[in-house]
Amino acid sequence: MILSKIASIVFYLVIFCLTFFFAFLRKKTDKKIFGFLCVLVPAISIALRFGVGTDSAAYIEMFDNVASEDYSSSLLRIQTLSMEPTAIFLIKILHHFAYGYFAYFFAYSLLTFSFLYIFSRKLDSRNWWLLFGSIVMIMTPYCINGMRQAAAVSVFSVLLVNVFQNPRKLLKNTLLLALTISLHFSAALLIPVLIVVLAAKRFGLKKCATVIIALSLITLLIFPKAITFLLESGIMPYKYAITLAVYEGSIANFDFIIFFALSALLLLTRKFTKQGEEKLSDFTTIVIICNLFYAGLGFYSAYIGRMSDYFWPMATFGIWLGIDRFKDNPTFKRVLYIATLACYFILVYIVMGNSEIIPFRFLS
Repeated sequence: MILSKIASIVFYLVIFCLTFFFAFLRKKTDKKIFGFLCVLVPAISIALRFGVGTDSAAYIEMFDNVASEDYSSSLLRIQTLSMEPTAIFLIKILHHFAYGYFAYFFAYSLLTFSFLYIFSRKLDSRNWWLLFGSIVMIMTPYCINGMRQAAAVSVFSVLLVNVFQNPRKLLKNTLLLALTISLHFSAALLIPVLIVVLAAKRFGLKKCATVIIALSLITLLIFPKAITFLLESGIMPYKYAITLAVYEGSIANFDFIIFFALSALLLLTRKFTKQGEEKLSDFTTIVIICNLFYAGLGFYSAYIGRMSDYFWPMATFGIWLGIDRFKDNPTFKRVLYIATLACYFILVYIVMGNSEIIPFRFLS
């Protein structure tokens, strides 16, 4: 079934409204059933898609290929870093029990939204329902297109909060890091961010922010020459050449512009931070500043610039912090926050047509 563009927009709007509604009821009534529903609604909706998103055909082909090949071929995929072990294991299990594409899509979307739900509740116990509903708006297209990376983004978000709140829980944090990398190998490149978060707790926001910005500028300036040197010297394996080669960069780097503006907003309005939220505010700010490096790589390579996707849940919370610092009506601030993210969704995915999520098609 193919929905028209208008019907598709209404469909997404209903999903987002239901997510906010059930999350709000979970907050107000403290009944777990509503928490379950606010995760289940977007997860099932995304799992019901067919032929939606730029990567849809690739994921279906991946499922069919892995399901039909022998285990030695699947093991070779892991050894060559061409596919993560979690994806292969999931496909093998689902195929063994004769489950199809719906179960495949549903498993990833349920994992993604479950961890984003945990992330929201851990980060802000008061406004988590608002944060979770907004993250669903931002992450839905990622779940449709980059299923594996979206799942890794959600687990990494929980890992970030755990490192900030409980840095001494090494076993738990190590397991979360291992799960993140096993969902998408690119997550291994985010280990420096965890180190920065720990350093920020020790040395403070100002010192760390200054060092990160300086190192990021230097790295981005020498990036093309550094990659060329590593490839030509043989230090970097050739199989990474396609991933790290300088290609498809863009002067109109949307992510970098957004994260730069958000970093500036949080730094300039830091003095208006609500009492008791100073540490949380600084943590959020330092993580968003870290992404200036990853988003900045998008000037050279659009593929590498996708690393900034890992920071969107934190950026979503950063936008709320920036709005919440001003002394206006709480209801107005919440409406403004939701409207801001809704405008982003409409501009990027409807007006610009990124990710090909409209019109929406259901599994037949």
